[in-house]
Amino acid sequence: MIPSLPSPHPVGSHITHALDSILCNLYIDIGNSRVKWALAFADAQPGSWISHGAATHSAWPTVLATWQLPPMHRIAHIWCAHVANTEITNALEQQVRTFPGTPRLHWVRTPTTEHNLRNTYRPSSQLGIDRWLAALAARRYAPYVDILIINMGTATTIDSVSANGDFLGGWILPGLTTMLTSLGKTTAQLPHVSPPGSFTYPWPHVANNTLDAMQQGCLAAQIGAIAYCQQQVSRLLGKAPRCFMTGGAAKEIAAGSWLTFPVEYIDNLVLLGLHRHASPSL
Repeated sequence: MIPSLPSPHPVGSHITHALDSILCNLYIDIGNSRVKWALAFADAQPGSWISHGAATHSAWPTVLATWQLPPMHRIAHIWCAHVANTEITNALEQQVRTFPGTPRLHWVRTPTTEHNLRNTYRPSSQLGIDRWLAALAARRYAPYVDILIINMGTATTIDSVSANGDFLGGWILPGLTTMLTSLGKTTAQLPHVSPPGSFTYPWPHVANNTLDAMQQGCLAAQIGAIAYCQQQVSRLLGKAPRCFMTGGAAKEIAAGSWLTFPVEYIDNLVLLGLHRHASPSL
């Protein structure tokens, strides 16, 4: 549920319209299983948000219906990236019509180039917008450096960008939860298992029960894939890339010693990229 937002800030420091409303933009990242959102002043830097949060697909309509803004605030633009089905996007379009002032809704599509980032995917239109936006955000943190972006969601994506700004491509594999769910659904005797709430490194023992065996096995598959991809990109580019992680289990993995190379965790990397996409001058 989206909470009430903080009290209005002084009008003088933010863009206003003729009636002196404080203009805001809403950024929405609709993933395969969750919706993430951020509200920011129209002239704010990416990540400088008034408020942000996340909700499941089923809870998202209620979130929109109960949206609250402080007095004198108005949403001017809504920027939305999605990899979900049309049901949730249609619901958003209908709800936006009820917002005061009828904000302009922008559906973001994967471009061929922006902010000195070039799309070399073939065909370029098949590159998921979530992968592009994560790369766009990561490149803001590390311009002119080879980078690897690991996004651990329903699917785990591992993508590489060269120092000169070419999005080179990457890998897609089932995410940690998807792996575990698949085992429970497609095998006769394995249970339905969720990812552990936290990961202890190193594991205290070789798994001696089914729950641990499934959780450790799927986590090992994720870590192994990340390590393999980092090795391949390092070989291709001639040096190790700077690595960023976001989503799902990424924070636990980045904080531990699971990988033999440094990684940096950044929350909401896709949402940050969406904000940057909507702000060409930033």
